[in-house]
Amino acid sequence: DDALHYFNNAKDIFEDLENDVGAAVATNNIGEIYRMKGDLNNALLYYNRSMTLNETANNLRLKAITLENIGHINSLLGDKDKALEYYNNSLEIYKNIDDFVGRSQLYLLIAEENIVANEFEDAHRSYENAYQLAMENNQWEQIKESALGLSRVLENKGDYEKSLKFLRIYARYNDSIIKKQ
Repeated sequence: DDALHYFNNAKDIFEDLENDVGAAVATNNIGEIYRMKGDLNNALLYYNRSMTLNETANNLRLKAITLENIGHINSLLGDKDKALEYYNNSLEIYKNIDDFVGRSQLYLLIAEENIVANEFEDAHRSYENAYQLAMENNQWEQIKESALGLSRVLENKGDYEKSLKFLRIYARYNDSIIKKQ
């Protein structure tokens, strides 16, 4: 509740200063607090308000993040199609601004939606895209997550040798991340 209070105060200050970017960030953060509390309707309300502010501010990175957040809420509400629509819109922005971390993260989210829908070929493609981006940019966390996803998809397809290969990659990066901490 303290975080909500502080972000609401920040939002009000940014609005008084006519700083749309600051107001959009604070509003998005309020949505995130509601999401973490499980209040998905208020989370969606604030993410949509942030989206309106993003239109004025024209901050593409923040717009991509907000679209991703709205997609996540739709996923939690069980609307896969709407979630994928928002994820794909976010992905296009990340591509346009050359944000490989955002793209990799979106591919992982899209793959998870496809797994839930038993669309393993689409999931496989998304995990491969995430893995390739993560490897090209040495993003250990995304390498780990995409390798685990590839292992699961390949196991489902009966390709146990490749599945094991990616499971070993996952384990190696997971161990490395733990040692680094």
